[in-house]
Amino acid sequence: MKKSLKTYPMAQRHNLVHLKDFGRLPEGGFSASKFVDSIPNIHAGVTLRKVIDSLIQARKSNRPVLLGMGAHVIKCGVSPYLIKLMESSALTGIAMNGAAAIHDFELAYFGETSEDVAKELKEGRFGCVEETGAWMSETIDKGAKANLGLGKCLVMEIDS
Repeated sequence: MKKSLKTYPMAQRHNLVHLKDFGRLPEGGFSASKFVDSIPNIHAGVTLRKVIDSLIQARKSNRPVLLGMGAHVIKCGVSPYLIKLMESSALTGIAMNGAAAIHDFELAYFGETSEDVAKELKEGRFGCVEETGAWMSETIDKGAKANLGLGKCLVMEIDS
């Protein structure tokens, strides 16, 4: 017996993470101490504070710094800090998983992300928001035809 996947609109999903809850970069100029002090003291924010000391030492030695991370970093409001670290050349690269791309997309387009996994599993609809799956699938297909990697095609679509 063949079953079809049932999707539902994002407007019907209860999300646990909202942009309004994210940390904010310091106002009025940048200093390393203000930056560290402004990092949210939740989830990945705590880890990021610990990593910063090692990152500074590596860059002072002119060594590259590549950050490998999972999706929780994105969904816990640390993105503005990572962007600042890339712009300042403190980070030389970031590698992340597909779930991070999903959270990034949802935050960019809806201002919220992170479905209630236990609830949606029980309902049989975990990961079934219509817009996220359809948009990302279409974008990845176009990117593959243009011989682009996942990150590149998603960024180009978001920026367009």
